[in-house]
Amino acid sequence: ELMNDLRCFSCHRINGRGGDMAPDLTWEGSSVQRKWLVDFLKNPETLRPALIRRMPKFNLSDAEINALSDYMMTVYQTPAFNRDSSPVNVTPALVDQGRQLFYGKYACQSCHIVDPQKDKGYIGPALWAVGARLNQAWIYHWLKDPQALRPGTMEPNQHMGDGDARALTAFLSSLKTPVKPASTAKKGAGR
Repeated sequence: ELMNDLRCFSCHRINGRGGDMAPDLTWEGSSVQRKWLVDFLKNPETLRPALIRRMPKFNLSDAEINALSDYMMTVYQTPAFNRDSSPVNVTPALVDQGRQLFYGKYACQSCHIVDPQKDKGYIGPALWAVGARLNQAWIYHWLKDPQALRPGTMEPNQHMGDGDARALTAFLSSLKTPVKPASTAKKGAGR
């Protein structure tokens, strides 16, 4: 099996087995969008700008990437919810409400980056294109109870009401454009 050949378990935990240097992939098929997964496997980019460890680029063939993506999208699913459900009707007003909650009530930017020019949160994954990476159902259920989906995660359980979770899901789902933070370019590091 390709996952064993690539030694995914040496860094990733899946169903309680494996390492803890990289994200737990147990429910990856319920969380990510297939197009994002395919693109990531072709060219892994870090989601956490402060981390030194990086996912290796395996130079897999398109057929291998498609097989691996299909496998992960099919097998690694949580029974807790249907990833294709849409708990939120995204409107500009709801996106704006979610933005205000992100930067205000919940201060998510203290751990996450949406705007690399302003946000300083290097603890959690960057969220500037999270709407292209994670599906809406995962975002919503993650906001409601992150530990239920990934025990031991550093993401705090804010005991968020449905309304706030819907607004934040709308905001996060709207973030689809990748940006490159200027700070990742090492100045004067030419060796």
